[in-house]
Amino acid sequence: MLGPKTARTRRAPKGAVAFVALAVALTVTINTRPATAASKLRSITTSALLGEHSEDRSNRGALLYQQFVAASSHKTLPPAQVPSIAPECNEAFHPSRLVPLFCADGALNAAAWRWFANNKEGGPFHVLSVGPSATYENVRSAACIDARDHGVVDAIASEQLAAVYYDWSFLGSPVIGLTDCAAGATITPAPPTATIPSARTGTAIATIPLSNAGTRAMNLIQSFASDLAQHQWSAARAIDPQIPSDAELAVGYGILDASTVVVTREGTSGGNLLLRGAYVAWETINEQPRTSIYCTQWTVNLSVKQIISAKSIGSDLVGYTSHWTNPVSLVSVVSSTCGP
Repeated sequence: MLGPKTARTRRAPKGAVAFVALAVALTVTINTRPATAASKLRSITTSALLGEHSEDRSNRGALLYQQFVAASSHKTLPPAQVPSIAPECNEAFHPSRLVPLFCADGALNAAAWRWFANNKEGGPFHVLSVGPSATYENVRSAACIDARDHGVVDAIASEQLAAVYYDWSFLGSPVIGLTDCAAGATITPAPPTATIPSARTGTAIATIPLSNAGTRAMNLIQSFASDLAQHQWSAARAIDPQIPSDAELAVGYGILDASTVVVTREGTSGGNLLLRGAYVAWETINEQPRTSIYCTQWTVNLSVKQIISAKSIGSDLVGYTSHWTNPVSLVSVVSSTCGP
């Protein structure tokens, strides 16, 4: 793996007026819950690998992999087509107050999910079916339909459940603020998948004009990322001598299929090149593909053609989509998440 590494008093009436009036307040109040396994996993990933050259890094990489494998044992709750990323629990759900959505340990309350999934009044809750590959617009458009059909309170509660079920983390917070639903909104389909390159390499992308030295540094980082994806441990170590042993790399990066470096900023530090951006990593977890974004700041010494340091920045988006997504389509996400 690449990486540096619930307040409600009464139902809102249906309609756009109620939706706009309540969205901001409810987005804040309904989002209070214990940390989930998925959110804990993101915090582990932030410091798990490239950003820290420590002796116990491989242990944390192994833990990260084991937790994702463990997630494969979670149930698939219709209308979802894939298992939940978060663990499930079962507690009596109270529709009149829409509680509890989550259990005390942060697990997703399957009873709450089933209530929304089986609620026939007003039609289905579309947000439950959007899937793990959803973008902000996919979720927003589905939630707008739900707000129109079921009212704002129920729409936000169902979105909260779906965000944890699918681990939508692209805004740094599970719940998206529902603020501007247009009348007659339609559901936006999820993005298409990409095909993994046979060579397991990527082509670096710069979102800003780079100097000649900056371009060379970016290409060096891309070579490092491609070496890891191809499991060429010795070649990778020649670029970053501080990375661990082959056995440790196999644990940390065995799931990596390809990686593309996206650079959003260039600077200098002590005579070295300082680049900022992300690895867009194509990975396979328990035979299932996913695309993750690992925000990184690199320090590169071109005279020795080595990465001096790589540290985590911003919020990593682990499992951003549940398929291999073309990195070009994620440039705006990298820029907004990892900083300019």
